[in-house]
Amino acid sequence: MAMVNGQNGVGKSSLFMDAIADCLYCDLANAGKLPAEPNFWYGTSVTGKGAPAFAEAVRFNTFLSIEPLLEDIDPDLGSFGGVRWLIIGAMTGPGSKYHQPKREWVEKIVEAAKITGAAVFMKDSLLNVWGKNLLRELPEGMKNLPAGPGPIPHCKECEHREETPQGRRGTAIACQIGWEAEGYDDRPARPVPGRYTRTSPPWCPRRKEKSKP
Repeated sequence: MAMVNGQNGVGKSSLFMDAIADCLYCDLANAGKLPAEPNFWYGTSVTGKGAPAFAEAVRFNTFLSIEPLLEDIDPDLGSFGGVRWLIIGAMTGPGSKYHQPKREWVEKIVEAAKITGAAVFMKDSLLNVWGKNLLRELPEGMKNLPAGPGPIPHCKECEHREETPQGRRGTAIACQIGWEAEGYDDRPARPVPGRYTRTSPPWCPRRKEKSKP
């Protein structure tokens, strides 16, 4: 179970609790031991079809964390019940390229969410599946939350990327504006370490722009 504190946009702290459902929340709710405060959110982590979920909406704020999405959930109409928020993400890390969701799987979830009025929030891991226009919806009561910094810029998509063939050593990647972040404008392109070529280095000027409030 994970617990995360946040701000609900009206000056109060919000408590988000996420668990792999085994009816823990159901048992606590039936026993009258589960707090029903308006700034408490209870979530269930699911990765495939048929997974149990806590979807009680009369007394509690509930959400589903569908991450990683590993198969076609193929939700029926109204199958999300009273869940007010759906968070969707793909697998990341070693071996994840072989376990990516299909766009139509995500589309079905989005369509089902529209039926029940649930908000949909897509994580950055869905960029290659859904595209740049990720849904970033927040449920009622959370819509005043400050916007996050957005997706991390990728060197491979940047117009300032500079490639230099190195023969058998591969290709060297450099950033044409890399030194601007340090206040220099008269230096050549700044080398990008190999571990950052698929994302962007911490000193990336575009990355720093996105992190500004």
